[in-house]
Amino acid sequence: MNNNNNTEPPHTIKKRKTNNDSTLQHSLSEMKVAEQEQTNNNELHELKLMIKQMMEYNSTQLSSIQSKMDVVTEKLTSMESKIDQLEVQNGQLESSLETMTHKQKYQEVLLKNQKWNYPTQLREHPRQLGQFGDNVKKLTREIRFGIGACDIGHVHLNLEHFTIDTDAILQHWIEFVQALREYKYCLRCLPEECKSSFRICNYQLTPRIMAPLSKALADTNFKAFGLENNVMGRAGSEFVMNYARSNPILKELSLKDNRIHNREKLDQLCEVINIHPSLDSISFVGCNWEEVTGYDMLCSLINSGGSNLVEINLTDNNINTGRSTFLRDFIVTNPPLQKLILQDNHLDDADATFIASALHQNTNLQYIDLRENPITDEGMGALKMTEFDRSSLNGAASSNHTCLIIYPDNDEVMNENGTGIHPEERLFDTKLVRAKKIYTVLSTGNITYSNFQQLEDAPVEVLPTLLTSIQQYSTYHIGDAAPNQYYDDVSSLSLVYEVMRYWEPAVSVFESVGNRPATRPVATKS
Repeated sequence: MNNNNNTEPPHTIKKRKTNNDSTLQHSLSEMKVAEQEQTNNNELHELKLMIKQMMEYNSTQLSSIQSKMDVVTEKLTSMESKIDQLEVQNGQLESSLETMTHKQKYQEVLLKNQKWNYPTQLREHPRQLGQFGDNVKKLTREIRFGIGACDIGHVHLNLEHFTIDTDAILQHWIEFVQALREYKYCLRCLPEECKSSFRICNYQLTPRIMAPLSKALADTNFKAFGLENNVMGRAGSEFVMNYARSNPILKELSLKDNRIHNREKLDQLCEVINIHPSLDSISFVGCNWEEVTGYDMLCSLINSGGSNLVEINLTDNNINTGRSTFLRDFIVTNPPLQKLILQDNHLDDADATFIASALHQNTNLQYIDLRENPITDEGMGALKMTEFDRSSLNGAASSNHTCLIIYPDNDEVMNENGTGIHPEERLFDTKLVRAKKIYTVLSTGNITYSNFQQLEDAPVEVLPTLLTSIQQYSTYHIGDAAPNQYYDDVSSLSLVYEVMRYWEPAVSVFESVGNRPATRPVATKS
């Protein structure tokens, strides 16, 4: 009976079976999920491992590639260096070959000229040709045979007296020009440092003379080109400009007593100067004319070529600035100009004062010639103060130490920055010049016991430097480029004594050191 009573109903059994099945399925599902996660984790681990291995491999490969690239780069650098060396050697060989070719050509010209003789009909020139006949024949022979100054690149036709172009002269001139045509081979054989030059003085250059001369000079490159007193007329400017344009190595251009007839030609000539690759020295002496003033030349040169020129000579051009600050404003910019010659013009005290103020800010100008200008003591004083301000140590230190000023009364003036009329005679070392001026002021102050007054505001920390400087400044006159010793110099020891005796900060230091109690090492018992 009891067994029958405990028997579960079929629907309960079915329900429980269903629940068990559901639980089993859920467990199986969770197991599958867990297995899948494990599989995924394993695959992810393998993937990470694979990526790590690939990265290590790639890193190794990159290191290997970088190493190879470094080797290649080093080889390329070495090859580029060798290529550069080869290019230099090639350039030297080409230059040597070109020089040898020029020398060979010049030797051929000289050999050919051994058979040349001055034309018979011209050997006995008319007496009226005078000096020109002798000089032009002599110069023509020197060019033909490579003798005299012509052998080192100088072709100078210098006549003491002016010679007018005539029919009798023309044939001699043609012989000279024909010889000049082949002179280019001699110039090309000269060393780079050789300063070749061409000059014609006191001979009239008419259009019929300039035309063949221009053709002969077209490929004959001198480094210096000068014409003096040639009465060339308006065609002369074109002749000069054409030669300058055709000669890339021209360094110096000189026109003396050759008038520039109008402002247009002046500006054109200055523009040629400005764009020229090597021309840096200009001399226009006595070239002003009715339509072109000396001040016009100064302004045109500075406006067009002032940034390139290192030398300007405008002697004897009646320059009158009208108290313009144009020249001062140019000097203040500290251009590369090293030599400025303004001798024999109409510069006055205002101009001298302007120039003096500009020189305070200029360190490139080494020489300025102001002789034969109506500058009085007022202008002279401004210039001398710029060259050496003796009023104080600061004034001496800030003076101009680089420019040799040639004063209107130069015979009576001692130049502080150099000696002689010409800068090439002697320019002193700038640092030594500055030292001399400072030491001169110190010496003057020592005599009057006033140096300590100039040092009143100086901190005591400068004392060691001050004493060292005094010793250094005292040797300013020692050395090849050193200025002469000032006659009133005192000994450096006298200056040191003055500083220590009268300068209050130095005295306090001296007293504090003197009153400090002496210290002795304390003996210790062993």
